[in-house]
Amino acid sequence: MNRLRGALRAMSPAIERIGLPSPGEFVARYWSTGTPVIFTDVVPRWPAFSRWSPADFKERFGAAEIEMSIGRAADDDPDVRFKQHLRRATLGEYVERVLAAGETNDLYLIANNRNLARPGSRGCSTTWRCRPATSTRRAARAAGRYGSGRQGQ
Repeated sequence: MNRLRGALRAMSPAIERIGLPSPGEFVARYWSTGTPVIFTDVVPRWPAFSRWSPADFKERFGAAEIEMSIGRAADDDPDVRFKQHLRRATLGEYVERVLAAGETNDLYLIANNRNLARPGSRGCSTTWRCRPATSTRRAARAAGRYGSGRQGQ
């Protein structure tokens, strides 16, 4: 699986990186053509960009029960076998593990956990905004990732 993933990456065209376009340009150039694009200036606009930190997460959401993925480093394809790596903890416990672990792919929160939909962490998704012109998804379906700097590598 990893070999296939690597081969596909090598064949993939470069993805354009641009500042946030107007809604019309986004729909015409990217959405309607299925063309991937990376917006380089969206995240700094979110209130969360200046507020979020490990200490902030622990203070505001530390008691929230979450599912974390742990023990991924020893698995050659942890994304496929993600259920084998799930453990329950509080977000505060998870933050402490991330800070202690340093750079690693061994633990993180994944989209499949639906942690943002859990009662104790619902306020987390209200601190960012991402409303593409064509989006109709509800915040409860949003996914967040939090971990060290080496995830998915």
